[in-house]
Amino acid sequence: MITHPRASLPAAAAPFAAQAPVRSMADVRRIETVPLEQALTVRSTYEIFVNSAHAFGDRPALTFLRTANPADAPIRWSYQQLLAGIHQTANALHALGVGPQDAVAVMLPGCLEYHLALWGGEAAGIVQPLNPLLTDDKLASLLNAAGAKVLIAWGDDAESGIWSKALHLRTLVPTLTHVLRVAPLDEGKAPALPEGVLDFAATIAAQPDTHLVSGRDIGPEDIAAYFHTGGTTGAPKLARHSHRAQVFTAWACVQMQAMGPQD
Repeated sequence: MITHPRASLPAAAAPFAAQAPVRSMADVRRIETVPLEQALTVRSTYEIFVNSAHAFGDRPALTFLRTANPADAPIRWSYQQLLAGIHQTANALHALGVGPQDAVAVMLPGCLEYHLALWGGEAAGIVQPLNPLLTDDKLASLLNAAGAKVLIAWGDDAESGIWSKALHLRTLVPTLTHVLRVAPLDEGKAPALPEGVLDFAATIAAQPDTHLVSGRDIGPEDIAAYFHTGGTTGAPKLARHSHRAQVFTAWACVQMQAMGPQD
């Protein structure tokens, strides 16, 4: 990751912390007496990561197991590294024309880059996670409903045929302007990419990692994500998540599970 001169960030606040363990309904009711305006001290998911990086810095934020072998060393990202990657991803999407009202579709397995796509996507626009097990027609329907501008996809077919689906979706979704290919871990020589398809790692590496170039002030009612329903009673439908809703979920999980920095 590259470092550029630091620009202003939202004023860092303390990360969410559990007040006391929850062992009874009385404890739940105690939590519910706290006004949301007092409990939710941040306005967006982006601010959560700013606060965490300020508080925890070089401590591990993510641990990725490369294989199922316990002897293989995992890859670890610190809170600072995670925030830097979120900045670079958001800035790359901004450079590709993504604004607060634009959807960024994500079709990835459980990899480290998924967190950059998810949270960087929410910092730049509206992220749209997709289930790659859906048929191409259903995926295209969801992408068209959201008017997705960029698709971030796994660049291999070993995981549910994702890459072939991504290339096919380019022909089915007129609003897509770019596809960002996430290379599999330890890939050898990368394949030649067609026009409109960019390498994810190289694209974000060219961006500042210290701030949002857009200068966006994300409000709590801004839409953070379009998730889709399961489709058990028909075709999958989009469900909107505001930043406030996702912030509340993070706060409630910390309270109900008594989570702390070591968990």
